[in-house]
Amino acid sequence: MHTQSLKQAAAEIHQAVNDSKTRNTPRPFFFMIGAGVSHPRVPLASRVTDQCKEIAYKNGKNSPPPSNKPIDIYQHWLEQAYPQPRGRQKYFRGMIENAAISPANFRLAHLLLDKTITNLVVTTNFDDLLFRALTLFGERPIVCDHPETTLRIDPESDDLQIVQVHGSHWFYDCCNLKGEIQQRAQSAGDCPSSMRSLLDHILRSRSPIVVGYGGWEEDVFMSALRCRLKAGLATNLYWFCHSTDDQQALPAWLTGNSNVRIVAPNAPLVPGPGLADPPTIDAVSVFEELIRQFKLSEPKLTKDPLGFFTEHLHHSLDPSADDKLGEAPYFLGALLEDLKTLSQHPVYKQRRSLAEQEMNGILGAVREARYEDFIALASKVDLDGFQRAGKLSDLIVTLYAVVTGTYGDPNSTLAALDHGIEIATRIESSDASDQDCRIMHAIFLLKRGATLCEPGQKQEKDPVKALTTDILKFKIPATSKDRQEEEQAYDSITRWLLNLPNPRFVEDAALALFNAASVLAHTQQYDWAILAFSAVADHTPAIAGMHVQRLVAASMSNKGRLLFLQDRFDEAIQTCDKVVQQFGDSPDRTLQAQVARALVIKGISLANQNRLPEAVAAYDELIKRTEHAPDPALQSLASEAKAGRQKLAENVSPKNLPPESLL
Repeated sequence: MHTQSLKQAAAEIHQAVNDSKTRNTPRPFFFMIGAGVSHPRVPLASRVTDQCKEIAYKNGKNSPPPSNKPIDIYQHWLEQAYPQPRGRQKYFRGMIENAAISPANFRLAHLLLDKTITNLVVTTNFDDLLFRALTLFGERPIVCDHPETTLRIDPESDDLQIVQVHGSHWFYDCCNLKGEIQQRAQSAGDCPSSMRSLLDHILRSRSPIVVGYGGWEEDVFMSALRCRLKAGLATNLYWFCHSTDDQQALPAWLTGNSNVRIVAPNAPLVPGPGLADPPTIDAVSVFEELIRQFKLSEPKLTKDPLGFFTEHLHHSLDPSADDKLGEAPYFLGALLEDLKTLSQHPVYKQRRSLAEQEMNGILGAVREARYEDFIALASKVDLDGFQRAGKLSDLIVTLYAVVTGTYGDPNSTLAALDHGIEIATRIESSDASDQDCRIMHAIFLLKRGATLCEPGQKQEKDPVKALTTDILKFKIPATSKDRQEEEQAYDSITRWLLNLPNPRFVEDAALALFNAASVLAHTQQYDWAILAFSAVADHTPAIAGMHVQRLVAASMSNKGRLLFLQDRFDEAIQTCDKVVQQFGDSPDRTLQAQVARALVIKGISLANQNRLPEAVAAYDELIKRTEHAPDPALQSLASEAKAGRQKLAENVSPKNLPPESLL
């Protein structure tokens, strides 16, 4: 298997595109995108399954799926909830029609505007978010969303083109059941009006850049790709895996091919077991790295909005039509002249202040995914000038979006956090009622402490100070020496952050606290780590989204592990029981991994109390939950658990249990 980092793959794609330009040969790539590009605006299959299962249960349909394969589970509950094709189409249309454009679709549209990398996108998605993003930026692509429309697509054409291989949400014959997907994957021989024939034609001259797509061997894209790989590709295929689990799930015929490059997530910055989510590569990160590699300038819509709309309107008008004679009844010619006059106005051309010009440059760096430049620009601005121009709030919001949404170099992130804290302090001194600023200030402080403790930072030797001093100043005097008072203050701050009405702030606060707790645990500051993990576990509202629920589950199991390491076995058992009780029925595989881990910790804690029958029962439950799981990692856990159970049954010393990988 040929694996690469995100940066390495983007650099090779850049080189291949440049080589094709030098040789004046056709574009070597097309994008193959899946549900990960439209997430979170459109739910993933796991969420669709949960929703359909709930609807099916309400209608008295509770028969189990025929197998534990994800595609069979998805099809079973979808068909149970909506047995008619029209009903399924209405369900997906209701989900998609009014969905906002996802960040990844915006980034992909940006990449497509100048057609440098490619002008062609193939997708399994039903939604039109990419089409809408391109339209917003001033482009109208050709769309093929049915086998009868495949003749619209010409891989040699320079037009922007989108191929929806499973159809769209507008029509009832979109493919969402296993049999429908398999049927579309079948070869139609020489018939040009089939998705399989179209993909065969595309793959003869172009290689896919795969993003946000997991791959199912029986769908039309994978069937065509498997056939094509036997003959080889002129340019390497780049498959960006969201997680290592997704990488492991790919078939051997794909990963073992010499033309295929697998791009896998990097290891976590803070090592150790019990991560809330495995390391991932999301679609936004992939597209942003490509934008940086190709040095694409920001879209004209954001760089020069008046010029953009003036040009757009100009192309829509008949220059010979006369408003005065009623030949243009909406008098758009007059509107066009107004826009031209406004675009030449000194206020628009020069901006109202130096602060506005600087802010525009800062936003341009973000739009072009130049985050290092953004941090440098933001750190150099005249804060007094920004405050006079009323731009401090805009600057802190932009800083917040960057430091909570990207993972850059710790030193650069630290500079942005320090700058954000300075701006927040300044804003609060002039407007103490700015609640959003106060919230961002607290989250900046939490993230700053965790960043200071990352490997290579000087403050790593004193993690408690790095993680607590500044945040405690936020609530109590810095001169306080009372440990109980500090703990109560820390608990009070985290309770406030995790119960805010804005779900984005809650997720950011929970993640910052979880990372802080992980650093404390890694540096063996167990008491403070337990306090931080407890905050996430105890104060996060039950209605929080899936990502936050994963943080809660991981915080619980991590807390149980730390209690075990301190020989606080009863507390560890109680904590692990909460994990199983709260998340044991969830179909989410990340949550199931935390449940399995909690059962391991419970079993070994019971063994250390010489309660061997109960310990064996905990391992039996673990094996029952994992040995037939679709996730290879959970199956591996079941094998190790069986070995651990055997040792328990043989009354082996608990010190030899379990393997470190289980804890």
